[in-house]
Amino acid sequence: MTSYNTEIVLTAQRNATPHMCELPEEDPVIRTEHNRYFPGDYLIANCTCPPSKPGASMAFYLNNRSILQEESEPISDEGDELVENIINLSMQLDPSHFYKGTFTLKCSAVVTPLYQKTVEIRLSNNPYQPVPERVMRSGCSHMSSPLAMPYLSLLTVCLAAWR
Repeated sequence: MTSYNTEIVLTAQRNATPHMCELPEEDPVIRTEHNRYFPGDYLIANCTCPPSKPGASMAFYLNNRSILQEESEPISDEGDELVENIINLSMQLDPSHFYKGTFTLKCSAVVTPLYQKTVEIRLSNNPYQPVPERVMRSGCSHMSSPLAMPYLSLLTVCLAAWR
C-alpha cells in the first residue's frame, strides 16, 4: 500500500488598488418643515449626511418602519471626491402614524461597515407638550436632569479613585 503525503497550498493574489475612505466628521441631520404635525398633514423632511468617501447609503424610518423615498442626491465637494448625501421625504400622515399623538422619524446613514449612524426626532401634535429634542443618537442615553452633571462628575471621580 502506497501512502502519499501531499500538501496542498492555495494562494490567491489580487492586484487591486486600495481604496481610501473618509468618514463623515459629524452625524446626519434631520430637518422638517414644522415642529408639530397632525393626521392629514404632509410631512416634508430631509436628512443630510456630511461629506464622506464613498457617499453614504441613507434611509428614512417612520416609527421604526422603512419608508420608500426618492434616491439620495450625492453632492460632490469640489473635486476632492468627498460626497455629501441628502435624502428627501414628502408624505401625508394618517392617524395610524401617531401613537398617543407622537411619531418618530429616523434617518440612517451607512458609509462602509465603519460608519453607521442613526439619528431620530420625535414629533407631536400636542400643543401643550414642549417641542421634543430634535436629535438623538442611537445607542446613547440622554441625561436631561440638571442634577445629571454633578452625578456624572462624581462618578468620574469615583472611577478614577478606584483605579
